[in-house]
Amino acid sequence: MEYGAIRGDILSDKLLVTALRPGDKAKVFALNVLNKQHLHKLAVFGILPGTEVEVLQVKPVYVLRIGHTDLALDQEIAQSITFIR
Repeated sequence: MEYGAIRGDILSDKLLVTALRPGDKAKVFALNVLNKQHLHKLAVFGILPGTEVEVLQVKPVYVLRIGHTDLALDQEIAQSITFIR
């Protein structure tokens, strides 16, 4: 995986979930999921490239708001999503 020069969780203008804080809004840029079941789950809940999400919580699990849906994601799945602001 390619890492940015500033922090390990910033890929130039692209961000991993670890760079986001509660209250932040970002758009999904890419899904880096190898597990097809995880990819299907993300797609069913509307987490697709171009979708805007709001971070509600980062610990103990990531909670993202997609439209009117609040979705809790474990760290492995959350870290497979690349965002842009």
